[in-house]
Amino acid sequence: GAQPDTPVTSPVSGVVVRVREYLLFGKYEDVQIDIRPEEMGGTVVTLVFINDPAVTIGERVAAGTTLLGKVRACPEERGKTLSAYTHDSGSHVHLQVLAEPER
Repeated sequence: GAQPDTPVTSPVSGVVVRVREYLLFGKYEDVQIDIRPEEMGGTVVTLVFINDPAVTIGERVAAGTTLLGKVRACPEERGKTLSAYTHDSGSHVHLQVLAEPER
């Protein structure tokens, strides 16, 4: 877990391939950032539960140093369930590594 508004830095070095706003579970405003890592061809690192995105598509990012945005406050109804895992309000950044979709 992390406190809302905590800075989020890139977990990998690479290129931002997507920054999009969407509705999480169809009702919570959220931001998704996708990064194509430099040395992991065919994969994309996706981060969600982010506010105030600080990067744009095509931007190069450096692991541990490039600011991506801030931790978004977890909606209270979701936070109650997640707090058992995060040991706080449930606020966190979700990260997943997936095979890059074919174009």
